[in-house]
Amino acid sequence: MSQTITLTGAHDGFEFSALHADAVGQRKGGIVIIQEIFGLDQYVQAGVERWRRLGFEAIAPSMFDRQDPGFTAEHDPAGLQAGFKHAMANGLENAMGDLAACVQFLRPRGPVLDRKSTRLNSSHLVISYAVFCLKKK
Repeated sequence: MSQTITLTGAHDGFEFSALHADAVGQRKGGIVIIQEIFGLDQYVQAGVERWRRLGFEAIAPSMFDRQDPGFTAEHDPAGLQAGFKHAMANGLENAMGDLAACVQFLRPRGPVLDRKSTRLNSSHLVISYAVFCLKKK
């Protein structure tokens, strides 16, 4: 079962919330789940639970806490517009700092894995998020 925890942004000291769940059984690794534009909605929560059941410690940061703590939106045009507004206001530096804080939280517990089950470092996150942002503009 996931729980809400508070982490501190690696670059600016901002405190943000994240969903966190320990692995079921022996921990295979840690994984950072990046929310869609709609916030930490039921789909992200289900993703955290799925990875947990697969043996991964999972964490999903609330990427828009600087704009609207606890933000979630419906999967409709209004929700999409609100999410894009928050994503653009948040900026790449804040997103990367928060993702780096998630990796730093997981790393002492063992390997942090990407989708190919190899070691992940913050540069992978930067590239992934930057590509996402560029595709959305």
